[in-house]
Amino acid sequence: MSGNTQLDSLLKLGREYSYQFEFQKAENLYQDLMEKFPNSPYASHYLSQNYLWFYLGSKDSTYKFLYEKYGKIAFNKAEKLYDKDEDDPKLNNLIGHIYLLKSMLYATEGNSMDAFWAIKSSVSYFEDAVELDQNYYDSYLGLGTIKYALSFVPGFLGWAISIAGLSGDKEKGLRFIKIAYDKGSSSKTEAAYHLSKIYTEYNAEYDSAKIYLDYLIEKYPNNILFLYQYAILLIDTRELEKADKILTEIINLNNKKFSQTTSFSIFLKAEITFKQNDFNKAISIYDKFLRTTKSIDYTGLAHLKIGLSYVMLGDSLIAKKYFILARNGNLDIPEDQKAKNDSYLFYDKIFTENDRNIILAENYFASGKYQKSLNTIVEVNISKLDYNSLIKLKILEAESLLSLDKIKYAESAIENFQDDLRLSSSSFRAEYFLVLAEIKYAENDYKSSQKYLDLSFDYIDESNNKLMRHLVNLKSKLRRKIR
Repeated sequence: MSGNTQLDSLLKLGREYSYQFEFQKAENLYQDLMEKFPNSPYASHYLSQNYLWFYLGSKDSTYKFLYEKYGKIAFNKAEKLYDKDEDDPKLNNLIGHIYLLKSMLYATEGNSMDAFWAIKSSVSYFEDAVELDQNYYDSYLGLGTIKYALSFVPGFLGWAISIAGLSGDKEKGLRFIKIAYDKGSSSKTEAAYHLSKIYTEYNAEYDSAKIYLDYLIEKYPNNILFLYQYAILLIDTRELEKADKILTEIINLNNKKFSQTTSFSIFLKAEITFKQNDFNKAISIYDKFLRTTKSIDYTGLAHLKIGLSYVMLGDSLIAKKYFILARNGNLDIPEDQKAKNDSYLFYDKIFTENDRNIILAENYFASGKYQKSLNTIVEVNISKLDYNSLIKLKILEAESLLSLDKIKYAESAIENFQDDLRLSSSSFRAEYFLVLAEIKYAENDYKSSQKYLDLSFDYIDESNNKLMRHLVNLKSKLRRKIR
């Protein structure tokens, strides 16, 4: 880390304290190191990083001030050392991380151009670190996380990336982070965390994500950030009861330094309760999220789900109020943008028994109760459905059957739609072709699976990350089958 063995071992201990959420111990150690090694930038950098975590986790401006204070101290000390020896790879890596933290703050506050210029500087130092010592693998972590993150920047900010001379690449980012995890000396924990997020959110390789999260939680059982990520994984794998227990644990800890993380945990708990078709309780928990959050993220979706909960409880008038409120979330994130779009559709919609049964069936599927989903689908009068609702229902039926390994039944549920001219204008055509591709993969017909997967890629809305990750997952599996 710094070239001084005693200092390095104590810095490592400080980071371990931080990962264990023993922040007071970490701060006492870092303050002591700043006194004993006044010219070293490392202790002040790690202390500033902790304060940035606190700010991002709580939105408390006091932590932002302390992050900026210690970040500036770290940068000034690092700059003086850099002027004397710009060929030190570890120092280049440190300065790269200092700029990376700056970019995270800028991005959080919506200062896109400042964030991109900070990232540009960060990348430059990371690349210099790699070039100076190709066996110094810790610098690959920063490069990898940046490459991966930039690949998700919304299209309307593409101009900013190009002006800053940057580019994103999911696959290269993943490869770099794996190098840091496998070969780095001080980056294993953070690399494992990033890998768990990528395997969950990018390519739906949930078994791989679980390996990294099991490692992290066994080693750091009190780390709220790792627990929160594990809950997300469990929701995606439809293990809702397990996820709910973890979220309850986070909420009960009520860590003031991570109050926003607690609020997001309340939101996820509400999502679980909605998926369990307990709509009265879901309304109460969504409302608690809206009262505790200091961010507008997911507030649009929360209002939409409250509206739908009232629909399911038979109170359409109050539901309309929440559909209007659903238009005021963070429109820079896909979930709230979709909530806004849906709110206009739902406001004028007269929800029928068919509509309610479809919601129930979707929730049973999301809870992993596939037979209950199928039993509810049977209750829907398909003769009264419009085409889009019909294809949505049949996709859900096929997915439920496929999850129960009833492959032929799944195929027969949706095969008749292929020749229907209305499919070309359906908003569900990407989902339709993905399900067909998955069925063909299950039948070991990899050529047909690839054909339907290609069609799904042609039609997908790239902002639909939840669907995209499943396309990427199947693409990866087919690549191993088709040589």
